[in-house]
This record gives sequence, structure tokens and C-alpha cells, in this order.
Amino acid sequence: MYPRLLLIHRSVYEQRGSTAMESPVSAVVSNLYMEIFQWTALDSAPCKPKFLKRYVDDTFAILDRDRVDVFLKHLNSQQPSIRFIMEIENDSKITFPDIISLPSVPRVAMRVKKIAYFGGA
Repeated sequence: MYPRLLLIHRSVYEQRGSTAMESPVSAVVSNLYMEIFQWTALDSAPCKPKFLKRYVDDTFAILDRDRVDVFLKHLNSQQPSIRFIMEIENDSKITFPDIISLPSVPRVAMRVKKIAYFGGA
């Protein structure tokens, strides 16, 4: 099999694992994997979100403010090749695909985004 190389911001990365980006089954396989990943991570989470909705690779979750970092750390400990980041509400608003903003709630709203991790030599 030939290596899959990606050019991102003038740096070359080798894609390891997963399906080829140009493959027609990539989106289906990625979605199935993230669905399994989500439920496995939630089953073992030390704190459960009060609300969680995933859209492609974005996840909207509502948690108690003091549990956000614990939840993010748990997600990032599940799979070394996937890293999550979060966005906390700002001025009582947060963006999410197909939603402009949400009113403030007594808990933190966060956006978790899947980021491919490219380990390098």
C-alpha cells in the first residue's frame, strides 16, 4: 500500500490509519466510528453531560461548569489519535452548525471538535 500524504500549510503529513480521504466510504466509516466512540466514552465518563448532540464531527454538550475539564480530559484519554478541543459560551452565546447562538443556561455549553493528530518523526 502506498503512503497517503497530505499537504497542510506547507507541511507534509503521512495519514496513518482510517480510510483514504477521497474514498466514497470515508464519511460513512468515520460517522460509524464516531458513533461507537461517543457511546463508549459516555459509558465510562466520570461525569455525564445533561445534554449531548453530535453533528458530523462537532458535539454540543451541556455540563456543570466544574465538570467541563474532567469531561474533556476523559474524551482525550480514549483514543490517542483523536484530540478534542472545546469552546465555552461567550457573552451567553455559542455557535454550533445550523444554529446561530443559544441563550445562556445555568450550565456551560461547549463545542467539541475532532482534530486529527499527526504524530511525526
